[in-house]
Amino acid sequence: MFYAGIFLLSASTLLFEVALLRLFSITIWHHFAYMVVSIAFLGYGASGTAIMLSKGLKGGRLMPAGPALFGLSIPLAYLLSGFVPFDPVRLAWDYGQLLYIALYYLLLSIPFFFSGMTIALAFSHVPPGDTGRLYAADLMGAGSGPFMAMVLFPLIEGTGVILVSAVGGVVSSILIAGSSRRLDAKGLVPLVTALAGLLVLLFIRPGFMESRISPYKDLPFVLKFEGARLLETRWNSFSRVDLVESPAIRFAPGLSLRYTGRLPPQKGITVDGDNLTAVTELKEDLDYRFLDYLPTALPYRLLDSRGGGKRVFVIDPGGGLAVLESMHHGFKEIHGAEKNPLVVELADRAFPERVYKGARIKTGEGRAVLRGYDRRFDLISIGISAQNAATSGLHALTEDYRLT
Repeated sequence: MFYAGIFLLSASTLLFEVALLRLFSITIWHHFAYMVVSIAFLGYGASGTAIMLSKGLKGGRLMPAGPALFGLSIPLAYLLSGFVPFDPVRLAWDYGQLLYIALYYLLLSIPFFFSGMTIALAFSHVPPGDTGRLYAADLMGAGSGPFMAMVLFPLIEGTGVILVSAVGGVVSSILIAGSSRRLDAKGLVPLVTALAGLLVLLFIRPGFMESRISPYKDLPFVLKFEGARLLETRWNSFSRVDLVESPAIRFAPGLSLRYTGRLPPQKGITVDGDNLTAVTELKEDLDYRFLDYLPTALPYRLLDSRGGGKRVFVIDPGGGLAVLESMHHGFKEIHGAEKNPLVVELADRAFPERVYKGARIKTGEGRAVLRGYDRRFDLISIGISAQNAATSGLHALTEDYRLT
């Protein structure tokens, strides 16, 4: 039971760390997600320092309680960090924002402190001959945590993964305490009560635990307009994808001022609350002449002047504008690669008529997918999401070197 408890504690710790990485990418920007690694190291380092300085901790009496404190501090630290008024945009002129970053470190390192304390005490109290087994349990648990995150994110989303890591900490405490044969019914009651409370939170997932996305991101912005609504949210192991309806969505990048008509109905798709692309409704009676007034219409016109083309390959089509454009210009064979399969799934569900109908879109990076083809294409179209990543001057913080 003791080694099972250590395994579960290490797995829950890494699960919590990966969950924080993902949630920081969504709530702020992915650049701040790298803080999580140093937050974890701070908690572990502080626990070692505390053990060295405190005679009470060296006795190991708090070792069974450590995982429970780890589990209970997770939702508390996560909730309190949501109230930190950190504004990354103000960092350019308001150095007081650095204090809020320090507050993030202080709050979120607390669970790692209790986890590190438990592991350190375990190593100092097991017999020398059992150190190898303890190492094995610790490292196998640490390796299992990220794998658990890959499985859990699509099933229970971000807040759910946070709470699962908390549940794992309390269960670990029960296992470690039970292995010492000192856990009686009286000592079991608070642990079972804490476990039941966390399971209730995991089951109902109250709204106050939801992550608050930065107001500078696209999703909160388009939802501010009257009549806007969030239609669907999907998660996978590396992204959160939202389908949104809003009057603010008018997506035709580079549209010429010579076009004075209306755009067809559109719905928006965001990845991690940002990088807005749109799904354009596909209907026979709608007017798609705006596609002739986009800068990306030029290669299609050049092909027409040379006798037209048959095959097009689209890299990162996002909401499907590039696919719609290829259809509008008469291409019958449309292939492509989209690195996020959830984007294609939500785009196809945005309207009754599927925008990707007839297109053969594979999941993967564009150049890698292209290498798998034994045919040539008349045109390779770079979708707007890939274009944004390539224009480093305008999008210097969304570095992406796939197209260099």
